[in-house]
Amino acid sequence: MGKSAPNLRSIDVENLVLTARSPCLHNHDFDCFIGVTHLTLRLHEGDARALKTTTEFQGFRALLLRMPNLVSLSLYGELICVKSATNLEDEGNITLPRLQTLILHPNTIRPRYLRYLIAMVIAPDLRHFELVYPDNFTQGQDISDLLLKRGCEQPTPRFPLVERLVLHNAANTTSAAAAFIQAFPGVDRLTISGTDSSEFSIRRE
Repeated sequence: MGKSAPNLRSIDVENLVLTARSPCLHNHDFDCFIGVTHLTLRLHEGDARALKTTTEFQGFRALLLRMPNLVSLSLYGELICVKSATNLEDEGNITLPRLQTLILHPNTIRPRYLRYLIAMVIAPDLRHFELVYPDNFTQGQDISDLLLKRGCEQPTPRFPLVERLVLHNAANTTSAAAAFIQAFPGVDRLTISGTDSSEFSIRRE
């Protein structure tokens, strides 16, 4: 695309195929991504092609780093492929200084990419965090431990400005629910559903 779309602000793609070697991430073609503020990626689970159209984590990371003005990131389905955890050990953080909305709908209770993504993302201005797993008697993958900075006298929230929190089957244990509450101290709008509802007890001092 190169510089052919200088006014591009929003991208919504289904079944994206992307690797760290994809042409759109090289030869200055990524200039067209600089102005993008909204990115939505979807994996169409009912399509047999979906098994062949997942995006490599390294390619996904490279894409995000070319979007410094990104305000909203929405991911639907397990669209990011993590072939080996050891390949990610040397990867740096993904800093998104303007990101305000992060929406995650993995469509599986054990997505392989999710913990790596949460651990790498630095979004100091995040205001809306949404994690929705499919209905299941088993709790979705727990990421609550990644939402707090460790190594300090007291655990510190990584996304302290979040005001809107949406969870579905993401914290259906008492410890996970408590961790989410601690991780988002500034929440003023909380939506919980699925098995989470029975575990949350919100107390305002």
